[in-house]
Amino acid sequence: MDELAELVKKYGSNKLKEGYMPIYEFYVNKWKDKEINLMEIGVSSGASIEMWHEYFKKANIYGIDIRPETKFEKERIEIYIGDQTDEEFLKGVCKDKQFDIIIDDGGHKMSQQIGSFKILWEYLKSGGLYVIEDLHTSYYNKFLDLDHTTMDFLLTKLNDLNLSGKREYTIDDLNEYEKTIEFIHFYKSIVFIKKR
Repeated sequence: MDELAELVKKYGSNKLKEGYMPIYEFYVNKWKDKEINLMEIGVSSGASIEMWHEYFKKANIYGIDIRPETKFEKERIEIYIGDQTDEEFLKGVCKDKQFDIIIDDGGHKMSQQIGSFKILWEYLKSGGLYVIEDLHTSYYNKFLDLDHTTMDFLLTKLNDLNLSGKREYTIDDLNEYEKTIEFIHFYKSIVFIKKR
């Protein structure tokens, strides 16, 4: 079994049952022994944060959650309490930091997933990965608080990367993403977006 899968079992994260670990291992293994900054939105019980802490032995791990009871202290781990769509809060967390990996496993409303991506993309290092988990929530009515889904948003970005010639539509932030996204890789309920 892969090391990440073992750590998920050890700490009791739900990421194993989602089938994410082999995919994560493929993408993040290159950073395993490097000094990196990792942010995860959605601390919950802390299982995932603890898993990343053990896997990335030289990483600084930053967690974000809206619930105060999720805050804990440990060497190389900082937990911030606030709303993942609050631009001022997120920019305060990111002040003087750039991240190698940003994982959104927080609230699964469309405004949360899309809003966080739009705010945090500028804080992702060149060559870094932005991951959004639980994309299946794009198909659940209780998470649909916008007129478009996270999948719609990402598929539009994917189309923009592959279109040439004149566009028949405009997207407010098309140029920024078109110039800075290297790839968007979709898997069942999860996406990995690499920054140029």
